[in-house]
Amino acid sequence: MHDTATQIQTKAGITPKQAQSVRLMLNQPHRLHNELEQLQLNSINITTWFDANYPEGLKTIHDPPAVIYSRGCGFRPEFTAVGSVGTRGATAYGLRMAEHLAYDLAQQGVCIVSGLAKGIDAAAHRGALQAKGQTLGVVGHGLSVYYPQENAALYDRVAESGAVLSEFPYEREPSKRTFPQRNRIISGLSQAIIVVEAAHRSGALITADFALEQEREVFALPGPADGVASQGTNHLIQQGAHLVQTAEDVLSVLAQKPNYVSQTPVLALEKPILEGDLGRIFDSLRADEAKCIDLVAQECRLPIAVAAGYLLELEMRNLVQQLPGKCFLKR
Repeated sequence: MHDTATQIQTKAGITPKQAQSVRLMLNQPHRLHNELEQLQLNSINITTWFDANYPEGLKTIHDPPAVIYSRGCGFRPEFTAVGSVGTRGATAYGLRMAEHLAYDLAQQGVCIVSGLAKGIDAAAHRGALQAKGQTLGVVGHGLSVYYPQENAALYDRVAESGAVLSEFPYEREPSKRTFPQRNRIISGLSQAIIVVEAAHRSGALITADFALEQEREVFALPGPADGVASQGTNHLIQQGAHLVQTAEDVLSVLAQKPNYVSQTPVLALEKPILEGDLGRIFDSLRADEAKCIDLVAQECRLPIAVAAGYLLELEMRNLVQQLPGKCFLKR
């Protein structure tokens, strides 16, 4: 006969909720066997509270996950980690800034943590991947599930760069309850949280609350006073969150923390050397205002087809970003 939940809690030193979960699993050995078989077949790693590689940051939070399922090469604990969160219904400004901030931080060796959702989360992961940095995706469902489906390719890329993590059993479907629950893990893994865009009642603000409770630094990107997606971030700044505009704003605060370890940049931040028409097109673009291809071609006195070729080269070199309508921004 198996121990009671109270006995399991006492022996393992875990919470009543975690002990009850263990008790339920032990009472259904066929489910446990099936779960372990699926994890093995799909190369899913299991990390428990008792393992040496269990993330130290999670050990200090309220109600830490008893088990972490992960797909990928895993989290390297020597990395400084910063979470980036925000609304699914992001503006072009929010998407651009989430990607730029993540890109610049990843270039400085910072691991970017987010939730693999649409909008700000996806932009943050993309920025880290473009910098060839490490990124972690924390999801609110089992790792057999791709949600949203449109991010399936991004899931795989994140797993190759770092890991996709979950506290939920392999086939658990997402629900309204699971997403807020996973937010405490995003902040728990991070030394700081950046809220890029958030409406007045946004899930990203739940992550900010967890971060404050866990004594993490909270940063917020300012936005238009009349912008719905900036209501939450502007309010956070009013309440004392750090205002963030560049990666240096984050790094300068973290550098004052006693447990901060400076990282070696993944890539040198060097100005690209571009010549001829390619250089003229690059110089004609701006980082704060998109230009459409016909205007770029007109300003540089080039046929649109020629300008399109140069813009494609700049995009492939990760020097410009293409927005809907064939408009471009300098990175």
